[in-house]
Amino acid sequence: MRKKVKIKINHSPQELIAKLLNWGRKFDHFALYPGNNYPDPYHQYDLIFAADAGEIFVFRQNQIDSLYLEWQKQNCWLFGYLGYDLKNEIEQLQSKNTDKLKAPDLFFFRPKIVGYVKGTDFTIESTTDTPQTHLHEILAAQ
Repeated sequence: MRKKVKIKINHSPQELIAKLLNWGRKFDHFALYPGNNYPDPYHQYDLIFAADAGEIFVFRQNQIDSLYLEWQKQNCWLFGYLGYDLKNEIEQLQSKNTDKLKAPDLFFFRPKIVGYVKGTDFTIESTTDTPQTHLHEILAAQ
């Protein structure tokens, strides 16, 4: 179960992003998605982040369906990326480029910590420590 804390902040987006990036360095898995003030009718958050993987999902076959099945089990946050060559599983395509990174085509993690900003509201959810602990660490980051 996630514990949640919500406060009002007066930090600029750039200042908060810098603090989050510095705080996020201590985790093996960290994702930060700033909204960049993009006008979108489905816009829910100005910024969202995730840290500390509770579970990691990498599949070799039926990747999108497998990820969807994992998401359905708990119906909670997943953060990650879809690689370019995933198109080969969706369409009848092939890539002839050399894969120098050897990164998986699909990589997602279920975070222990999620935070988001909407206007001046800053919310942190956590399945581990109290969200207040993370909040103080983030705001104290340089």
